[in-house]
Amino acid sequence: YSCIISGTCNTVYSTAALIEVLPVTTITQQPANADRCRNDEVTFVIAANNSQATYQWQKDGVNLIDDLLISGSQASVLQIRNLKAADNGNYQCIITGPCNTLISNPAILNVFDEPIINVQPTGDTICESNSITISLTATGSSLSWQWLKNGVALSDNARYSGTSSATLVISNATLEESGIYQCMVSSSCQHVMSMPAVLVIEETTRIIE
Repeated sequence: YSCIISGTCNTVYSTAALIEVLPVTTITQQPANADRCRNDEVTFVIAANNSQATYQWQKDGVNLIDDLLISGSQASVLQIRNLKAADNGNYQCIITGPCNTLISNPAILNVFDEPIINVQPTGDTICESNSITISLTATGSSLSWQWLKNGVALSDNARYSGTSSATLVISNATLEESGIYQCMVSSSCQHVMSMPAVLVIEETTRIIE
């Protein structure tokens, strides 16, 4: 823009003034939630329509800074390595453009631990028609259980209950329930197999004549 000034004797021109209309910054890609296993890495990505925008990532409302495990805390791509339980939380990015400042939607990071069996199941010898409980204890994130007999997955029926829990109950046992019992404990990251528990069913003595 410039201005022409005309007088009685002459006309003069102002110097040009440059006016640049900058777009309002908007977020074109929000960061996404992520589920990861311990010691994995995660990447959060955000995108804006303004190349002049600056970025600041936060975890639970606290600004992040780059270190040995975090990179991109002031960029559009944030990466966190060697994840641990303390990294669970809400991640969001503050985007500052020439005209406005925006805060992204929070992206939730869940870091899951692998399952660890703390107490192994133990076998026993019981008499026919008796009942027995076989159990184990485990720690980890979002655990599930599956009991197996001789390597074959069990399901609840008249003899078995708790086949998908930490405690297996065998009721009114017959000789057919003798075998090797194990439990597969699974999490979102991996699964582990328990030690075998050997169950022996002794036949009840009967008078046959």
